Formats: sequence, structure tokens, C-alpha cells
Amino acid sequence: MSLDHDTQCAAIEQLQRRIWAAVVARYRERQTSGLTQKHIADQLGIAPPQISVWLNDPTAMTIKAAARLMLAMGAELELSALEATLTASPSA
Repeated sequence: MSLDHDTQCAAIEQLQRRIWAAVVARYRERQTSGLTQKHIADQLGIAPPQISVWLNDPTAMTIKAAARLMLAMGAELELSALEATLTASPSA
């Protein structure tokens, strides 16, 4: 069995969306206690609009950006391996 290009892209997109969702959920939790995008930007030494881009576009947030955002929010991402929900295509 081999993994075709579309299957690989779908797996990458799924992981990227899960990471993005975890970061956004943490941000929303911290927002209730007064955390702002400007505060995060100041901690990371970057412009506030970049925080908005990361929090509003799952495809714009790299793993590095996710780790930086979580650190600025006093958290870390924890990953674990799960059984694949996407399957490989049989080789021809």
C-alpha cells in the first residue's frame, strides 16, 4: 500500500486544523481573563496583526507559531499518536 498525494495532504491538513483548534481554544479561554492579541504580540516581539492572522487562518499557523502562541499563553501542546482515520490506497 502506498499513500497517494491527496491522502497525504488530507492528513497534513487534519493535523494542522487540530493544532490550530487547540491554540484558538486556549486563546478563547484566556480571553475571558483579559488576555489580548496585543499582549501576546508584545510577549513574542511581533506585530499584533500577525497574531490575528494565526488565530483566524488555520493554514497560516505553523507548528513553530503554535508553540510560540501557546508559550505566550502559559501552555504547551501535547501530541499523541492515534490510529489513522485516513487510509492508504492499494498500490497498482
